[in-house]
Amino acid sequence: MKAIGDRVVVQPNEELAKKWEAPAPSLIIIPDQYKEKPLVGTAIAVGSEVKEVKEGDMVMYPKYSGCGIIHEKIEYFIMKESDILALITKTPEVQK
Repeated sequence: MKAIGDRVVVQPNEELAKKWEAPAPSLIIIPDQYKEKPLVGTAIAVGSEVKEVKEGDMVMYPKYSGCGIIHEKIEYFIMKESDILALITKTPEVQK
């Protein structure tokens, strides 16, 4: 798959996204609608106009960004580089 222009193809990584979920303090009740966290995935293809994201980078992006597709039974999201919230340089430790 090849991205064009300022587009990035991202493969979601649900296991890594779960590591970024911090438990809420026990005395505060947060409604489910406010618990949505950004998603995490790997950039597998980047267009020629993309400046900061490289293939293989771990990225964080909002839940409702890009266009979801399934190609050869694997889910991908195609989004603009500007939709990406952050590059992940270090994965968090799993809390026990």
